Formats: sequence, structure tokens, C-alpha cells
Amino acid sequence: MKTFGKIIDNILLVVILLSIVQIITDDFAVIGSWATTYNWAKDWDLWMIIVGFAFDVTFTLEFLVRAVNALIHKRFVTYFFYERGWIDLLASVPLLALLSGPAFYEYVFNGVIAIKGNRFVGNLKIIKAIRVSRILRLLRVLKIFGKIENVMSKMSQHHVSSVSALVVTCSVAVFMLLTSIGFVDLGESPIIEARVSLTFTIVAIANVLMISLLYGRHFAQNVSDPIYVMKRGMIEDDYNFTVKAKKHYKNEEVFELAEAYNTLWLPMKVRIQSIRQKKKSIQSPGQSQDDYSDLLG
Repeated sequence: MKTFGKIIDNILLVVILLSIVQIITDDFAVIGSWATTYNWAKDWDLWMIIVGFAFDVTFTLEFLVRAVNALIHKRFVTYFFYERGWIDLLASVPLLALLSGPAFYEYVFNGVIAIKGNRFVGNLKIIKAIRVSRILRLLRVLKIFGKIENVMSKMSQHHVSSVSALVVTCSVAVFMLLTSIGFVDLGESPIIEARVSLTFTIVAIANVLMISLLYGRHFAQNVSDPIYVMKRGMIEDDYNFTVKAKKHYKNEEVFELAEAYNTLWLPMKVRIQSIRQKKKSIQSPGQSQDDYSDLLG
């Protein structure tokens, strides 16, 4: 069952990456006027409607399946808040209901390619704001990476993805708000809108990469790695490595704990091991004594 789950996650990862590529390519197509410049791209807008609709249907169905499954097993709160089901929701249902769904409906039933606006959502500013929220699909990549073992420690995965989610979500929310109230005016030019969307997407991707690579490395070196060393030292008899603390962070709680581990626990552990070895050499096989009696006087 776990193998099947990983296969599904890998397939979803590919679909998510393709959806991000579609977002970027669509903006490049508008900026470069592909539909009017190249014969092979004359139906580009139509294909973008179909592809975007297919992605949003896929992600919406995935969210509904996961949500129903979580409800059946009485763990919906855990899924929605702690396994980032809210990312699944924001990156699927609103886009399908307010953007790709109505555009697909307009074309199928009325023969109109309605990408920028439609009769269901009359406010063009709201449409532009909703389009920006497509970037939230980027967070789904982090959500999937959080399930891949040996990428980083579980703690690093959780905190790096949480920080990335907060940064990107807050950025998208602020931009959507400013756009919807007219504070940020993208004008009526699709090219300007596409440039802003592309810029915002690139900035969001850069933020995620910077957080993952720089903050992730910092967090691993100064939080999760020391805890990992101390955990192994606590539960494994033959693991006696010390935690190396950087002088710039020595006053932080993790390294204060590490200092106590280095100076108190490890010497006591070595003494316990020495007592065990000594008693093994002098005791008969059937004799049993408390290894800690000498420590207690």
C-alpha cells in the first residue's frame, strides 16, 4: 500500500511540475504574442484553456479524495492543517470554480475563448487576482517533497516547507488584495498582465529555492543536526559523538542543551559503559547487578 501511495505521489509531482511549466509558458506566449506570430500557436489560447481546466479538475479531485478519506478516518483536521490540505484546497477549487471552469464552459457551450473574464465573474480585477493564486501550486511540490525520505530530516522538511508556504501564501494574498481593490493596476494590456504574472512567479520560485537551500541548510546545521546527534547518543550504546557548537549560537537553547549533553551525559555514559565492561569481566554469566549502583555511591 505504501508503494502504491508513493507511485501516486510521484505521478502527482510530475503533474504539479507540468502545471507550473504551463503557467510560465502561458505567460511567455502572451508576452511573445505566439498566437498571432506563429502558425503552430494559432490555437494556443484554446489549448491553454483545456490544459488549465484538466489540471484544475485533477487537483480538485485529488483534494476531494484526500478530504473524504480523511473524514472517513476521522483525521480531517490533521490532514487540512498539519498535512497542508489547505494548500490542496487553495491550489485547486478556487481556480476551477472561478477561472478555468467558467472559461472552459464558455468555449464548449458558447464557442467563446474567455480567458481574461467571463459572465460568471464579472470583475476583471478579481480574475487577475485569482490568476496570481496559480503560483500556490508551487507549494504542492514542497508538500510532496515532505513525504520523500532522506531528503532532509523530518524536522527540516517540516520547518522549511512551513516557512516557504507562509512566505508564498502571504505574498500571493497581499498581491491578490492589492489587485482586487485596484491599488495595483495591471491595466487592460494582456502583455503587461503576463509580465507581472511571470515576474511574480519567478520571484516566488526564487524565494522557495532560497529558503530551501539557505535557510534549510542553516536549520539543519544549527537545529536538526545537533538534535539528531543527541538522540543517537541517548539511545545507542556505541554512539559517543559530541555536538559541535558554533560560538555565535552558543547562547541558543539547542546549544545550551548540547553543552549539557557534552559535559554531563556523555561522561556519565562513558562511565556506565566502563562499569559494564568491568563487571562483565569479573561477574559470572548468571550473576546480575545494577550497573548504576556505583554512580549512586
